[in-house]
Amino acid sequence: MKIAVHPVSRFVADYGRSVGVDWPQCILPLGPRPKKSEIASFKSIPNSENITIGTIARLDPIKRLELFRDVVTMGKWNGIVVCPEPQTSAEMAVLQSLTESENIEVIHTANASNQIAKFDIFLSTSISESLGLSHLEALQFGKPVLTTALHGPPEFMSGPLQIGILKDSDPAELVKQIRTAISAYQVTVADYSRHAARELAARGPHACAMQILGSSS
Repeated sequence: MKIAVHPVSRFVADYGRSVGVDWPQCILPLGPRPKKSEIASFKSIPNSENITIGTIARLDPIKRLELFRDVVTMGKWNGIVVCPEPQTSAEMAVLQSLTESENIEVIHTANASNQIAKFDIFLSTSISESLGLSHLEALQFGKPVLTTALHGPPEFMSGPLQIGILKDSDPAELVKQIRTAISAYQVTVADYSRHAARELAARGPHACAMQILGSSS
């Protein structure tokens, strides 16, 4: 069984191998990803001004990490970017733009899941996602999710999770939207947690892996 090339996480690649798939060498160096089925408890954010906003992404223009940098800087928050080592000059330029910001920590790691625990909030400034695997992983670790992606995550961010769907805009407007989303999250943590658990049960990392496997030939 041959699988088409996908820029997938190490978790999905490992899952493919575990079920006997002849997987191509196309994985991102961001694993291992979580294999647990339980969901961590969501907690309120005591101080919306002193928070750490994190993301897990490739150094790819579609991820718009410069926008992530600008939003975090303008909001006067702390930022963590977990990403692969740069492989091209374009990726190096993206990395350089991140490392020039004093409040952004860039982490190249073999265990992305260890870094999610450091986030208060997960933010994706991507234009679009296919499955939104990192979004789901953040939810699994009990982290509220914010995203500008037009496709992928909005499919499962229904009910209380909808507060994390941001209207694409400039950094200043996104900062306002994030602060509004944080305030909304504070008053609906319990409902948010219950809805996240239902979505993860239906569309967690294992289900995403199977979706990729099922859609390939």
